[in-house]
Amino acid sequence: MKLKLAAIALALVAVAVVYLFFIRDKKPGDHDQNTDACGTADLGKGADAVACRAHAWDLIGRRPQRDLDAGRALLAKLCQQAYQQACADLEKEQFACASLEIEEGRCNGDWFKPADASACVAVAEGITGEACTKWPKFRNPSYAKEWYAKGCSLGASAACGK
Repeated sequence: MKLKLAAIALALVAVAVVYLFFIRDKKPGDHDQNTDACGTADLGKGADAVACRAHAWDLIGRRPQRDLDAGRALLAKLCQQAYQQACADLEKEQFACASLEIEEGRCNGDWFKPADASACVAVAEGITGEACTKWPKFRNPSYAKEWYAKGCSLGASAACGK
């Protein structure tokens, strides 16, 4: 009887592993899909502009290891190929607002787990430094206190007491 239960349990684990790693469809925002669809970022050779833009923002901060320079360079390359949304993304305040939103996602754990405490501090400092005045949620100074408190609760001692 125990052997039968162990065999059933092992079979269920095997099915779960196969599903998770080989069958399950990935979400549209998955980094590897954006990377694959972007390829060389040559829009004239069939690269997907939307996927390349998403990949740029992934590099900028929607994944644990950032590469801000590579993300900006990818947006610039798309802009040079007349992809207007990438050009708009590079506009100073628009970039600052989008970056704060990415930091917000890093702090909340929206992009990956565990949440990044330093991102909470970056959101608070962005609000107090008026980095983004276009988006109402980043113009409220009392909102900064919430982000400092969250950063403190996640272990960013520099945020405590602000």
